Amino acid sequence: MGVKALLINKDTLCIFSKIVGSDICHEPHLISGFLSAISLLAQDISRDKVKSVTMGKSKIYYHLIDEITNVDMILIVDSDIKDNEIMKDIEYLISSFKEMFDSDEIRKHMNESDYFTGFNSVVNQMIAKINGIVLDDKIKEDQIFKDFQKPDLIMENISLPFLFKMLKSDDVAKLVNSLVIGKRIAITGDPAMTKLMIDSLEIFSPHRSLEKVYWTDNFTDTLGDIVGVDPRLTDLLIDSTIVNLGKNKVIGINNNKYFEDLVRDIEKLETKKALPIIVKRINYLLNRLKELVNLINYKKTPTKKIDEFSKSIDTDQLEIMETYLKLNYPKSTERIDKTCNKIKRRVGRVVKGFQKRKW
Repeated sequence: MGVKALLINKDTLCIFSKIVGSDICHEPHLISGFLSAISLLAQDISRDKVKSVTMGKSKIYYHLIDEITNVDMILIVDSDIKDNEIMKDIEYLISSFKEMFDSDEIRKHMNESDYFTGFNSVVNQMIAKINGIVLDDKIKEDQIFKDFQKPDLIMENISLPFLFKMLKSDDVAKLVNSLVIGKRIAITGDPAMTKLMIDSLEIFSPHRSLEKVYWTDNFTDTLGDIVGVDPRLTDLLIDSTIVNLGKNKVIGINNNKYFEDLVRDIEKLETKKALPIIVKRINYLLNRLKELVNLINYKKTPTKKIDEFSKSIDTDQLEIMETYLKLNYPKSTERIDKTCNKIKRRVGRVVKGFQKRKW
């Protein structure tokens, strides 16, 4: 069991419910009032709107759907589900509900729960996806590389000098890391500068087209690879890398030496001269990723193949690929860990041996 229940509330009034967990009360109005009370209590204690609460074997997520009607979505899942596994589903649910019912409809039919039953099909699909039994946890190459299509970059919209004027090179490298592993970037600041930043960062994604949102102050519009947002939304985007242009700062992701070296090599180059270097470095990672996926998909990976792969990879490159796979294919985490840990042990021995010879 993954998802246990989903409710949509106006304060303590439940206007939609879907309860599937056997350990959850199946009276939506009772559970709705109880969960709303938890949220209000936590808000009184912390002086801030609660986003999630863990209670025993359950984790409860609270998300505002509509600011005008002040309607919330409450999702109850198993406590062992990680935030990065569920956040995109939460965003999809919120976006879908908003598309189906506007603020006027919600206000007008708030006391008619039957009016919102059309949302059942969306919720059922999401529950089936998350609660489905994975019979094959292999990572399919066509899943990974179907989106890796070379985009048409508009070079005149890209300004590397602007990037390096606004951010330190280490922070630019963090953003490259975020783009490659598929972690959303949310940028706050002047809307015009935010747009230029979004367009300029696209040069670091020569392998796939990016979904861009230049500016929004609505949480439901934040789906995308790079989004410009009102600063008030950043607390909700807990799974994102945050860029604060006012403070010239990047938070929410660690750096990686592979990208630090790349950024250092192109920092002072013209955009047209920098692009081939970026393409070469990213393509190298993609080719190694294909090899890694093949190793991960073996039922029992041959030691010889692990050894061969380990000799031509370093820990920074492996970290990028491992993070990308875990972030995008969480149900294959155990398989990914098993193979990557074997490689790490071998790479570690190579590094130690090199250091001994060096000294």
